[in-house]
Amino acid sequence: MQNKPEISVLLSVHNGQSYIQESIDSIQSQTYTNWELIIIDDGSTDKTSEILAQIKDPRIKVVFQKNMGLTKSLNKAAQIAKGDLLARQDADDISHKDRFRFQKKLFTNNPNLILVSSYTSWINSYGETLDIREAPKSRLEAINKITNLTSPYIHGSLMFKKSSFEAVNGYNEKLTTSQDFDLLIRLSVLGKEFSVFPDVLYNFRIHNDTITSKKWIKQIKNTMKCANLINYYYPNSVQFKTRLVFILKKMIIAYLSMINPEIIYKIRKK
Repeated sequence: MQNKPEISVLLSVHNGQSYIQESIDSIQSQTYTNWELIIIDDGSTDKTSEILAQIKDPRIKVVFQKNMGLTKSLNKAAQIAKGDLLARQDADDISHKDRFRFQKKLFTNNPNLILVSSYTSWINSYGETLDIREAPKSRLEAINKITNLTSPYIHGSLMFKKSSFEAVNGYNEKLTTSQDFDLLIRLSVLGKEFSVFPDVLYNFRIHNDTITSKKWIKQIKNTMKCANLINYYYPNSVQFKTRLVFILKKMIIAYLSMINPEIIYKIRKK
C-alpha cells in the first residue's frame, strides 16, 4: 500500500451483518488499488462487530463506537480520511470492481470536477437486478432534479473531492436523514462541475430495512428543510405543489414498503 491513499471510502454500519462482508469484498476487489476503507461500526448489537474484528487488510480501518447515527459517523470517517477523493459505500450495497478506476479517471481528465457518480443497478436481497437507473450527466441536470425534491444520485455511488466536502463543512449533523440530499444542494452552489460514468458501477440493495416506518416522517421533515435551503440558494424554485407531491409520494412508499420493499423501485422514478 502506498503511504497516502488517493481514495478514502466512507462506510458507516449499524447492525449490518447480512450484507457487510459482501460490501467489503466489493471494495477489496477493486482494480484500482490505492484506496483506504474507513468503517465506522456505529454501535452494532448483532454480529457485525465480530465480522469486522476479523479483518486483516491494512488498507481497512475499523472504528468501534457507541451509536451516533449515520450523519455524525460519516463526518467522523471523513475527518480520518487521508485521500483527496472521498467515496461513499453503504453497508448493504456492492461496488463494481472497476468503479474506482473509472470514477478516478473522470477526475483526472477534468480538474474542474468535484463530484462523480455512475449509473446504478437496484437489486433485491438476493442480488437480483430490479432496475437500472441513469443519473444526471452535469451539475445543471442535477440541480433540475434537486429543485423537484428528487435526489439526483444514489448516495453510495458518489465520489467527491475532499476539499469541496470541507468547503461546505461536510454533512449537516442536524439532519439524521436526507444528509446526502442536503450535501448535494450545498455542493451544487460551489459552481463546479458534476459528472457521471455512463454505466452501472454500483448496486443499490432494496430490502426490508431500506425504509422503515420510523424513518419516513423524519425524511419528510428533513426534506422540507432541504426545500427551504434550495429556495435560499435558488429562490422560488421549489413550489408548494412540489412539496405536496413529495409528501404524498413518501407516505405511499412508506406504507407499501412495509408490505413489499421491492415496490419502492417501481415508485421512485428517475
